[in-house]
Amino acid sequence: MTEAIIIKAINDTCHSGRRAFGVFDDWLDIALAALEAMPRHAESVKTTGAPAEDTAEVQAMYERLRTVYSRDDFARFVAAFHALMDEAQRRGWGGHGGTWDVLGSVYMQIDAANERSGQYFTPWEICRLMAFATLEDVESDCRARIASAINRGPWGAMGMANGEHIVRAGNEQTMLYALAHNYKHLDPLLISDVACGSGSMLLAAAAACPRWALDYNIVQFFGQDIDRTCVKMARINMMLYGLNGYSLRLNAALAGVTPLPATIHQAAPDAPAPVAATVTLPPARAEQRSLFA
Repeated sequence: MTEAIIIKAINDTCHSGRRAFGVFDDWLDIALAALEAMPRHAESVKTTGAPAEDTAEVQAMYERLRTVYSRDDFARFVAAFHALMDEAQRRGWGGHGGTWDVLGSVYMQIDAANERSGQYFTPWEICRLMAFATLEDVESDCRARIASAINRGPWGAMGMANGEHIVRAGNEQTMLYALAHNYKHLDPLLISDVACGSGSMLLAAAAACPRWALDYNIVQFFGQDIDRTCVKMARINMMLYGLNGYSLRLNAALAGVTPLPATIHQAAPDAPAPVAATVTLPPARAEQRSLFA
């Protein structure tokens, strides 16, 4: 069981008085930095043949961690990260079942949860039940949003395309091609969790959506939590499963093409601009950061 590999790596690094929670939190920093940098590294390798330089923030993080952990410790962190990636693939799009939230499960098993903050993560089966009950007709909703984008775009305005006809079931390749050319008119489906924890509810919602709706960022996910560690876990989970446009950016970088433009929401002239789909800390807790810099 891959969770056991991660837990063993964390526990084996808990020497010289270190606590599992602190080691786990440092490992999350490494995993988060690696995933956030992947599209940028992929683009750099495509154009120059070499990975991009780490940002100053990431370099400072590694300088700090090198004063705390040994070479063997970093080797365990790498093994745990590989295990996390493999398990996310197996459980999620691999279709072998089990909770998509590997990090949340590990977090609870190492007794890192803060009971005083009410950290009792919702079991995956309940998350799935709530997601499928709430998003029972999510595919039809996504298709309707794509049809509306096509009709509001130049193709529809000139009478060259009928969105309702293009989005019929079995016509997905043409539908997504049309969406790519009318993407700025898309009004995406927004899903929010104001106490997201490690992101299980958001992942369960994603599991209820068609894969193409996630790959094309038609469904976008927002979350907040008062615990910084939970925010890290949720943001990592969003990227592990390619949500919030992550797979779109990564695939575009690998192909050396420009990703789809950001969506534009229809809003009153004096309304504030919509924020990027992301998982953050509440404003009073710390600085706000987008999932993508």
